[in-house]
Amino acid sequence: MNTRFNYMYRDGGNNKREGSVIFAGEPRDINEEHRTLHAFMDDEQFMAHQLGVPEIFLWDPNASYDPEDTSTYPADIGPGKYCISDDDHCWHEFVGLELTEEPPTDPRHWSEFRAVIVAITQWQPFEPSTRKTVKPRTCSDDCDAPHCKKCGCHYDPACGQGGVCDGCLVDRASSEAEAVTKAFGGDAEAAARHMGW
Repeated sequence: MNTRFNYMYRDGGNNKREGSVIFAGEPRDINEEHRTLHAFMDDEQFMAHQLGVPEIFLWDPNASYDPEDTSTYPADIGPGKYCISDDDHCWHEFVGLELTEEPPTDPRHWSEFRAVIVAITQWQPFEPSTRKTVKPRTCSDDCDAPHCKKCGCHYDPACGQGGVCDGCLVDRASSEAEAVTKAFGGDAEAAARHMGW
């Protein structure tokens, strides 16, 4: 069995967009895992980019139509493509876990993803209006955009830490969690207890 991590984005007007990610493997006790995840999230809220799961915002920082003039709306307008409004923010909500036989949609094992969650000591919120879309990893030599010190890609400094993009931070946390778990003979629960996760 695999584990589906269900979450959503809910704006200030209670408009919602749901998402989920499936990880290989399953927790020993799914009810206990629910309690653990709730303990590590502020009111069930989290930063998707810090966990390495897709952001499912209703807004797009690059949307350029006039919300007051429907004649300027793009033909494909819909969730994820709206202009930023006063109702928007950067948080996602944890909805729950469920076991599934569907194939994984994320390369990480459930225990690796769990280790990433419990290793986070502080969420890094950002203001939607300042959010920039990550650009391709290649650019000209005279590019002055912020670049990740590890992978070299363009990134939004509000989402990274110490000059490293959020993607590399997630990769590093996953590698650390995997190393600690291996040190405990593959027992993720024992590793988590030892590390105080």
